[in-house]
Amino acid sequence: MLGFDGVDLDWEYPGTLRETFDASGNTVGLTFTAPSSYWYLRWFDLPNMAKYIDWINVMSYDLHGVWDSQDPIGSIVQGHTNLTEIKSALDLFWRVKIPPAQVVLGIGFYGRAFTLQDKSCTKPGCAFSGASDAGPCSNTGGMLAYYEIMSILQGNSTKRAIISPTHDKEAAVNYFTFDDNQWVSYDDKTTFKQKVDWANEFGLGGAMIWAFDLGLLGRDIISTHTLQAENKAVSNAKSTVIDLSAFTGQKFFKYTKKCIKLDDTKAMSNACGDGYTVVGWDDAGCGKSNCHCDKPICCPHGAAPKGCKWRGDDLLSYSS
Repeated sequence: MLGFDGVDLDWEYPGTLRETFDASGNTVGLTFTAPSSYWYLRWFDLPNMAKYIDWINVMSYDLHGVWDSQDPIGSIVQGHTNLTEIKSALDLFWRVKIPPAQVVLGIGFYGRAFTLQDKSCTKPGCAFSGASDAGPCSNTGGMLAYYEIMSILQGNSTKRAIISPTHDKEAAVNYFTFDDNQWVSYDDKTTFKQKVDWANEFGLGGAMIWAFDLGLLGRDIISTHTLQAENKAVSNAKSTVIDLSAFTGQKFFKYTKKCIKLDDTKAMSNACGDGYTVVGWDDAGCGKSNCHCDKPICCPHGAAPKGCKWRGDDLLSYSS
């Protein structure tokens, strides 16, 4: 805060913004993201904010982490997500008359991880000494990306003992211990389904994920180990990151040279080059003539989503 007098957090003119969006003739959404903890949520005027938005994204992950050591919970391992706690948290929304259809359930594509204080005590409630070791790709202590967790579970058995994850059905979360004293909680297709099924039964407006690059959508479980087997070329963490980028959309590109006629499929394909497929096109810089010329958007053959659309000049939109 050196040289500053304070912080200004704006929620200005939401009514004007809502009216402008509605009058634009386009379907333009307006949302905000809310925490699931009372200690943070108490500063939100939910009823008055909800008047102007389409839905509220609720962060129902990060319920627990290494920060618990600084609050009354203390230094004990717990799942970073827990359906029982999520239900209790959403009661705070229902109490102020927020309709379930206006709430979108947030789901994390990562796990919170710890270093156990005592390697013989591995259940929720056991003490931790600090954050976990950093993952090879996420490179952040205290968390592991979904694909890193899957890599541990499907990884090199000569380095790791066979792991049998525990599924806490009531909490709708999994956890396991690895590398002697490392502990992680996470979601998989089973617990994702539990949460989504509950959201549907309760009438929530939908679900969202955080974040796309931490998990791999549109595919069965794909781990760094699986990618190594498929490509037979991944030998270290750096090359794993490079390889994963094909599956998270980072290897797409927009052709930047001369505009190509849309009906010239051969030229479109040649523009993308070997190993890539045309998944869309952009007319930026192609003028307003009637020649129907555009610049192709290219994605790797093996990683292109079912739907991959170029919106505007900078945003690639995926659907699976």
